[in-house]
Amino acid sequence: MAVKDVAVVSVPVSDEERAWTFYVDTLGLKLLRDDTSVPGMRWVQVPPAGGATQLTLVTWFDSMPAGRTAWA
Repeated sequence: MAVKDVAVVSVPVSDEERAWTFYVDTLGLKLLRDDTSVPGMRWVQVPPAGGATQLTLVTWFDSMPAGRTAWA
């Protein structure tokens, strides 16, 4: 079975606000979701305009430190 698309990719960051500014203001991605309804977690989702993949900027995965990906 071949992978056809990827819906969400988590990007570990050290500062969600600074990352949000970079991805939205600098790269031009769109803010889709900024949710703080779960204590201690902020869900920031930024897809490129017209793109199928959404990036989720996260600080709350202990196993995914900022600057690394899950497979690195």
